[in-house]
Amino acid sequence: MKVRRACAAVFSIGSFFLLFAGIRCAEAAEIKIVSPGAYEDIEGEGAVGEDCCDPYRFQQVLPAADFAALGNQPHWLVDFTYRPDQSQTNPVTSHWPDHEVRLSTTQRGPDNLSLSFADNLGADVMQFYRGPQTAVAVAGSGPGPREFHNIDRPVGVTPFLYDPSQGNLLFESIGRQGVVSPSGPQDKIPGMQTALVGFSPFATQGVRDAASIFQFTFVPVPEPATLTLLIMAMVVHSARRRSTVS
Repeated sequence: MKVRRACAAVFSIGSFFLLFAGIRCAEAAEIKIVSPGAYEDIEGEGAVGEDCCDPYRFQQVLPAADFAALGNQPHWLVDFTYRPDQSQTNPVTSHWPDHEVRLSTTQRGPDNLSLSFADNLGADVMQFYRGPQTAVAVAGSGPGPREFHNIDRPVGVTPFLYDPSQGNLLFESIGRQGVVSPSGPQDKIPGMQTALVGFSPFATQGVRDAASIFQFTFVPVPEPATLTLLIMAMVVHSARRRSTVS
């Protein structure tokens, strides 16, 4: 039993370091991209007012050109946030009891977004998140742009594989119960009508809406060496469990 315990300890330490190395590789390779890209360091000219929103369905198309930093290669989209308006000068916490986010690659562009939600979805549409969501806007002063919201999604997301060489990115947000606390003003671009909004989570048709300003976080598809490292960690972890049981 002493030998088995020692082996289990070695397995545990090895598993930890292998997993830690894999996680650190992914973190080091994070790529954060703001879209629409022209507004990365510029405040939008409009805003969605406070006390928004009743239950809704929202789509926005983000042009593939904004994701040039991905090198025209597929990457995992693992997180996103959006920007409050510069009129936001006090901290505000907004809560969605039931928020669904779907992502897809679309051939629809900013200039030919259909008023039918279904027409804009690509064949690879998938549910990125479904559950409660909390967004916190930190206090700011002076002219914008403000910092992006800090967002908590306790259920966890399912990463979406996005390849900009295959088309534009379609973002869809469905607030099934709306926002139950004041949302605070959201930075918008009225001159870019690249979004679609419906005033029900079950809407099939929408009206054109001003673009929101998003920040997306990507990580690269693991190289073979990194993938091997993660597989080794899983094997070591499995061996440790078997040795502990025996």
